[in-house]
Amino acid sequence: MRLRTAGTPAISPSVWKGVVELSKIITTMTSGALTKPQMRGLLAKRLRFHIVGAFVVSLGVATLYKNFFGLNSVEVCHLPAFLNYETMNILVKE
Repeated sequence: MRLRTAGTPAISPSVWKGVVELSKIITTMTSGALTKPQMRGLLAKRLRFHIVGAFVVSLGVATLYKNFFGLNSVEVCHLPAFLNYETMNILVKE
């Protein structure tokens, strides 16, 4: 004796067997006909692109900062004096 809920008809095992075979056929047909989208390597490609872009932007910002905000005019005028300054001459004179 089969247990069934109220209002649902009993389904024989042969019908279930046909349903299972039909679902297998449908599954194999759709998996062969439809190709899955290729998502492999997408994250690495985007990361590579953004890392290169960030490096280029950082070099550009560093160059702009050095050219426009790096040294003021007083430092530029006194730079040769600082480069040629020798401490040994002062120590020997004293």
